[in-house]
Amino acid sequence: MSGMLPGDCESIDIIVEVRHMEALSVAFEAEVAGELVALSDALELRVVDRVEGTVLYEGTIAALDAHPLSVDLPKSEGGLSTLAWRVEVELPASAGNEHQASRCEVDLHWSVEEGDLAKLVPLVQTGDLTVLALLLVLACAAVGTMIAWWVRARQVVVEGAPATGKGRRAKASALLGAVFALLAAAALAWAAFGPHVRLPRSTFETGTVAIDLNGGEPVFPAGEVVLAPGSSVTREFTISNRGTADAYYRLCLADAGGGLAPALEVVIAHGDDVLFEGGFSGLASKDACVSDELLAAGQTDSLTATVRMREGAGNAYQAADVSFDLRVQAVQARNNEGRGF
Repeated sequence: MSGMLPGDCESIDIIVEVRHMEALSVAFEAEVAGELVALSDALELRVVDRVEGTVLYEGTIAALDAHPLSVDLPKSEGGLSTLAWRVEVELPASAGNEHQASRCEVDLHWSVEEGDLAKLVPLVQTGDLTVLALLLVLACAAVGTMIAWWVRARQVVVEGAPATGKGRRAKASALLGAVFALLAAAALAWAAFGPHVRLPRSTFETGTVAIDLNGGEPVFPAGEVVLAPGSSVTREFTISNRGTADAYYRLCLADAGGGLAPALEVVIAHGDDVLFEGGFSGLASKDACVSDELLAAGQTDSLTATVRMREGAGNAYQAADVSFDLRVQAVQARNNEGRGF
């Protein structure tokens, strides 16, 4: 799953068949195959028995990697137990910015514990015709390969003549080919029907929320604005969504200083939509200037900021100045119905 954000959840239904007669235990493990950041410490994994409706495991992937789950299976009169599970993986809403642009690969394993291997029922004793047919196909393939190699070896030996070095090498190659085919068939049978099941490379990747304000340039560069009572200045600036997720944003002032601030009024607008209008100090509130429109990934909004000096400002503000930082904060839109920042 790619582009995961806090609050996202993915699930998969899995069926694992265990052929046995006696009671035994099955181990379930989530092996973290690779990650640059400890995303497995944040990803929550939940295992639910779909038949019983019970929760078998609930915790982080990292915890299951360190301490595998053990499930006890009772005696099976029919020789078969079926594990019908739903495995859910969630990036909780509490996940922080440190998990942005992270990736985690997980291998899921089901295995019979070593002490219970003898309790497994050999597949050929269960009457499963599909298994018998597959094993027969594997055996025929191995024999066919042996015959093909042997015929090739005979073709390089002249009839009635003693075997040359080339002929002997060809026969040896045929024998090695047959052995290789038999080993391959045995390996395939073990991989398909051994006491271990592996679901490899479940990949989880998180998305990003990244916002850019005016390309990093100040909206009002120092020394460029001189105001008198009743005058104003307007500047255009941009807000761009550089992340992978749609977002909402808000603007505020920070680190404001200088004696001119009480005499100033500010208007922030997005087209005809006025996001903020009021005194300079009012824009210092984090919730004073919030956009109601979603900013899609890759989208750029063009806004205007107007600063006006009140007409009634007296001589006390002569030669006064003000400095401030204009800041923007973004939050994901998905899984955020309340638009909380």
